Amino acid sequence: MTEVATSELKKAVESQHIGKATVPADESLQGQPVRRGTAHIFGPKDHPTAKQACAWSYARPDGKRRFSAVLHTEPMASPRDALRTVIVAEAKT
Repeated sequence: MTEVATSELKKAVESQHIGKATVPADESLQGQPVRRGTAHIFGPKDHPTAKQACAWSYARPDGKRRFSAVLHTEPMASPRDALRTVIVAEAKT
């Protein structure tokens, strides 16, 4: 069996299920960038309330990588909402 490129699988997901599988994940506060990158959108299988999930990662100042994954449940309606939720939660810790 021949494996296919990830880009081909991405196209299949986008065309058959969710439209666009990656979106910009940029957020600014008072004109200064807080986070820049790309969020990857997934359709969680058999989840009772979430219609989709998004995930992204970024390099922290200490050089380690931080991974985030958020289920889209009410009132979260977009990857940007998910990003903002994580930024606020991280600021509280």
